Amino acid sequence: MNISPETERLLREAKKKKSMNSDMADKIAKEIKDSLEGVSAVNEVFKRIELLKIKGDKGDKGEDGYTPIKGVDYFDGIDGKDGKDGVGIDGKDGKDGKDGSPDTGEQIVEKINDLEIEPDKQIDFSHIKGFKQEVSKHTVGFQRNTAYFDDDLLIIDNPTRIKFTGAGVSLALDSTGMLIATISGSAGSETDEIATDSGDHTTFTILHTPNAGTLLVYNENTGQIYSPSNYTNTTTSITFNSSLAVEGETPVVRAKYTYA
Repeated sequence: MNISPETERLLREAKKKKSMNSDMADKIAKEIKDSLEGVSAVNEVFKRIELLKIKGDKGDKGEDGYTPIKGVDYFDGIDGKDGKDGVGIDGKDGKDGKDGSPDTGEQIVEKINDLEIEPDKQIDFSHIKGFKQEVSKHTVGFQRNTAYFDDDLLIIDNPTRIKFTGAGVSLALDSTGMLIATISGSAGSETDEIATDSGDHTTFTILHTPNAGTLLVYNENTGQIYSPSNYTNTTTSITFNSSLAVEGETPVVRAKYTYA
């Protein structure tokens, strides 16, 4: 289909302005109506004017919408009903226990200590928790609170082990559980003397040569017993590993021993 020059002009003008007035629309409509090829003309016209690209002017901004009001336009929901209380199961009361001893701990200990030392009146150690394990820690089964004296002189408190040495030593338990150490033979002469300081407070001299294992050396001022590892004894000489000198005090060494 051929479009008239006038219609061609109107189409170009509409495309340029992106708008179309009523006269232009009427003329184009008349040409379409008069054409024997109306359908083809419509396609051709719409193709040329590119209607999809023609846009109108942007509209004005609209007014804000209405804000709903609580209590007028809407309401809170109603609270639900409270739930039912749960059902608990009470346990049965336990049976009453037996009455305990009216005695205090101190009174119980005192009563035990007052018992005669007879097997039938003594506590069976199998009823004391951990007793066997505690006893196994000690060589001869003494408790840790055992203290050993030589006459009135404390030799050691709370020993962990005891070792008996020398010829003729024998051990036995009596019916009460007491350990008896028997030492046969002559012990020789016994002496208790102040050793003579050589002047350097390191070497001291005694009157006799001690029998093996009988020498006991201690500080006369403090009562401290010296371990054999702190000194060396050769015949009548006692030599310490270091000087016993203390500022403001003169060391006094006492030796107790037996000799042949």
